[in-house]
Amino acid sequence: NQPQAALDATEAGLRINPRSLSLLLLRTEALRHLGRPLDAQAVAREALAIAPDHADVLAALGWALIDQRQHRAALVPLAESLR
Repeated sequence: NQPQAALDATEAGLRINPRSLSLLLLRTEALRHLGRPLDAQAVAREALAIAPDHADVLAALGWALIDQRQHRAALVPLAESLR
């Protein structure tokens, strides 16, 4: 299962570099693909704390919210990701 393998790999990498945006974004996507949108949202918010204006981080948060059917809430980070 590729999403689970990606999740496992990010866990190992984040132990070495817990502030890696690339790993946090990959972890967010893996969690979404595993059907864990609340966990994906939490990781996206963790990445957002590191890089609050990063377009990919904002988009990841928006998609995690969409996965939870929080469409209205998703509009804010998705719109901000396009700036």
